[in-house]
Amino acid sequence: MKLPLTSAALAALLTSPLFAVDHHVTTPQEFQNALTTAAANGADDTVFLAAGFYQGNFNFLSAEAFSLTIQAEAGIAADQVVLDGAGVGGSLNLNCSGLANLWLGGITIKRNTGNGNGSAGTTDGFALSVATLGDVQIEHSILPCDANQLGGGIAVSKANNITISNSSVTYAGTGSSGGGIWLGGFSGAVLVDSCMVTGNYSFFTGAGLLVQGGGTPLKSVNIRNSTISYNISNTSSHYPDGPDSQGAGGGGIGFTGSCATTITGNTFQGNSSRRYGGAIYSRSSTNTITGNRFLGNHGSGTWSYPFFGGAVLVIAGTVENNEFDGNRAYGVCGALCITQSGTVRNNVFRNNACESGNGGALHVGAFYDPSSTACAIIENNLFEDNKATNPGGTAYSGGAAYLNGASFVLRNNTFLRNTATGSAGGVYLPTTRPTGSIVTNNLFAQNTSGDSGGGMLVKLDSADAANIASLDLINNTFTGNTATNLGGGLRIEVVDNNEILNVYNNIIWGNSAHDGDDIYLSGFGASKKLMNNIVHDVAGVFELALNNIDAAPVFFNPTSDDYHVRLGSLNIDAGDPAAPNLPSTDRDGQPRVAGLRVDMGCYEFDNTGGHPADLNDDFVISQAEYDNYAAAWKNDLGWSRGPQPIDADYVTRAGFILTNGGTYHNDGGSIPTNWKPGTGN
Repeated sequence: MKLPLTSAALAALLTSPLFAVDHHVTTPQEFQNALTTAAANGADDTVFLAAGFYQGNFNFLSAEAFSLTIQAEAGIAADQVVLDGAGVGGSLNLNCSGLANLWLGGITIKRNTGNGNGSAGTTDGFALSVATLGDVQIEHSILPCDANQLGGGIAVSKANNITISNSSVTYAGTGSSGGGIWLGGFSGAVLVDSCMVTGNYSFFTGAGLLVQGGGTPLKSVNIRNSTISYNISNTSSHYPDGPDSQGAGGGGIGFTGSCATTITGNTFQGNSSRRYGGAIYSRSSTNTITGNRFLGNHGSGTWSYPFFGGAVLVIAGTVENNEFDGNRAYGVCGALCITQSGTVRNNVFRNNACESGNGGALHVGAFYDPSSTACAIIENNLFEDNKATNPGGTAYSGGAAYLNGASFVLRNNTFLRNTATGSAGGVYLPTTRPTGSIVTNNLFAQNTSGDSGGGMLVKLDSADAANIASLDLINNTFTGNTATNLGGGLRIEVVDNNEILNVYNNIIWGNSAHDGDDIYLSGFGASKKLMNNIVHDVAGVFELALNNIDAAPVFFNPTSDDYHVRLGSLNIDAGDPAAPNLPSTDRDGQPRVAGLRVDMGCYEFDNTGGHPADLNDDFVISQAEYDNYAAAWKNDLGWSRGPQPIDADYVTRAGFILTNGGTYHNDGGSIPTNWKPGTGN
């Protein structure tokens, strides 16, 4: 007996494809016929395109929930199948009001070169425009565009999940935002992987890529392993009369609305903007930017509408393991601008420049909320040869970094040869809120200020009697810094009567200034202590100054930027173990107390520790020890001691020792070159 169908079974039958259909097309009309058929045939469809040139405006308009796949025939390269909108409208429009999944791969789509300009919130004028309630996936496709003509690349205005991978979008542009790729209206996640986005432009935000987030929970956006280069936001070549006040930002990528962004493993080169973030501009409060290279990105604003962030501007987030090199800004901050607070860790900042603004490489708190108590963490970064200058002569501060906010932890950083025409060749730090700041294990060497604070300028300014500003300056090294005016190494301004200042266990030596070669201190405060430092010239009076040493620290090799000290230096075992916020490790990550007592300066002297590969500590690296250590590094495995993950320089050093007999000694210098072949006798 045949049983009647339940209503659920009947509904499932009606919404499931009765069959799957393949369409093999060779002409423009056959392609459109296949799209029209697929829109209403109740089936999952795949359209295969033969090699050829398909000119026209192709449309897929459907209300079904069945998938559509568009791809080149097997064995045909993407550049052999070309769709061209012929200069009127877009080339391919895929629009489905149902839950259809849309997949496109292995073809070339030329953008519109005629009447569309990509108006805000529309897909007008894009080469490829997509809207569906299902997922969108674009793979192995090319959108080559003709330079100096109008029309966008890819626009996805509605979708669940969006994936764009192994594709390129070049020389597209719009009169609004998202010239290369515009993604919005998605309810799931976005992934852009292994793509090339280059030479695109827009009048407003996100010339290369614009992502419009929003809603709760936060949507995930992941941009990875891509090259995003030479995109221009607010280009004057297309809009010479465009108002700067429009807030164009993100020459490479722009994020508007709130989303959880992860940007990793990309190269951003030569992107530019006229307002915010030459490479990246994000209005989202959740940003993770890791393992990227930012090379030669820039921006230029005006006096009325200054620029922020030569490479990156974000509200908040974590920025780590990136390289910032040669970025510049005419405005505020040459490389990275975090407008509120965040974590900046393990980055390299070199040769960045801020012209006509503060913060040669880094600026935190540009739009700081005075009621905030957020703490920013700046650690394990290298700042080298960055500049805050102005060819017009106005003085700007923070050659490496300008830090403005509630409180900061500034630790384990190196500041070398940074320059400011104004104050603070290295770091400008106004500590103005209740929770105070900690500055520890930093090296400031050969920085230059055109005014005061060659290495660093600190301003302690309490909000009120209940909100006390404080600073713990513990175990840092300031040497070779210069200031034209006050405080060659360190300039400290104490503004009121409530502030707390602790200066313990530092080497502040060999700096120069008009007044206060090493330290210039002004103001009263509640407590100012200078304890257990190597220091020569101090201008100003501390409430308590004890156990300080006026003697050269005997650096290991300052001409090679090695500011470890040699055996016999008076700073060894001369620090105060009761110093507030004493770090547990030194600048190298080694135990802070290696001898009888804590040392002064950012490095703890230790000529007893063995190489991490030498697990039996016999000061001989055997073939087996080297092989095990190298294999662990190669396979990204952990190791029982030493840096995690294993540093390639440590592996190289172990191999060097092995090839020179295996026996080695520790001379106490810079790790890992401190491990030298031979016994050292």
